[in-house]
Amino acid sequence: MKRGQGIFGLISWVYLGRLHNWVQVLKTQRVEARYLGRLMWLLSTSFLTLPLRIYEHTRYQRQLAQVEIKQAPVFILGHPRSGTTYLHHLLCKDAQWGYLSTFHAIAPGFFLIGNKMLKPLMAKCLPDTRLIDKVSIQMDAPQEEEIALYGLSPHAIVYRMHFPCNAREYFTRYALLRNLSAEILNEWQSVYLDLLRKVTFANAGKRLLLKSPGHTGRIPTLLKLFPDAKFIHICRNPYDVFLSTCHLYRMMLARGQLHSINESQIEADVLFFYKVLMQKFIADRHLIPPENLIEVRFEDLEADAFEVIHHIYTHLNLPNWEAAVPAFQDYLDGKKGYTKNTYPLTQDTLVKVNEAWGFAFEAWGYMRQPGATII
Repeated sequence: MKRGQGIFGLISWVYLGRLHNWVQVLKTQRVEARYLGRLMWLLSTSFLTLPLRIYEHTRYQRQLAQVEIKQAPVFILGHPRSGTTYLHHLLCKDAQWGYLSTFHAIAPGFFLIGNKMLKPLMAKCLPDTRLIDKVSIQMDAPQEEEIALYGLSPHAIVYRMHFPCNAREYFTRYALLRNLSAEILNEWQSVYLDLLRKVTFANAGKRLLLKSPGHTGRIPTLLKLFPDAKFIHICRNPYDVFLSTCHLYRMMLARGQLHSINESQIEADVLFFYKVLMQKFIADRHLIPPENLIEVRFEDLEADAFEVIHHIYTHLNLPNWEAAVPAFQDYLDGKKGYTKNTYPLTQDTLVKVNEAWGFAFEAWGYMRQPGATII
């Protein structure tokens, strides 16, 4: 398998999580014979890093148990390919924020002891930019928690990358936290809180700014854990989201799948994921106090990033705006000249998106193109 395909390429080439996760997952999942070599490599890399996880746990267990998350996090919500990464990277230029980094995500079990020696070595396995969208990849850059959860627990969305025939089950259970026993839900919450305590410790107690598309479907649970949490939801034109997500999903599967699905199933799954996730968000967002939720559009962020992020800081009553402006400006200056990938918008795509995601055009004010009647 080729290295250097971005963060998802790395985690499908070398797995640095708990071997126990795979033991649990393989009790219920099938692996095609042609992918057994890939599986054996993933299991072996997990086994080889076991001493690192044991050493870090032994060394830091007492310290981490005493870590308090004193300020409720700020969560960035939104379906994949809606601009969550861009917004996360931009806001994290404000030095007040702590965040989970790419290195934390890849090596969640030993990033405290591996920061000095292992991080530079692992950085050599990554390209300069993500293959899917040419976004810069750096070990210290912000990253989403889903990847870290994949290394810490068998109850993680990312396993759908390996088992696409069961992708809807993984998504429903671990993005929406539905159909879970009380025991598994409590286990998920415990693992997640332990991760945030560890990230808080690594960030010297700073308030966390977190991004994970899966959180868009977990609002009740996040509010249970952090009643005072603040939320930023970013949306994007549904046609662009569909085309870009299909591209992302194809690339993830090519580098991680352990059994196969066809192209029509990929598109059907993408339509399903967005529909259930965004309808869950629409149903749950009223649970968030109005002063703790702001919704923005990716297109507005592209057009005038300063206006959008200033509105975010003002609405959520976030401190440090003036001090952070120079860092925001430097980041935005560095993004000049960046061009997004483009994908052809066919009549077939119009029909599929209009029929499955009609609610989204109405919810966020996007204009739909003729293709089919909204359902």
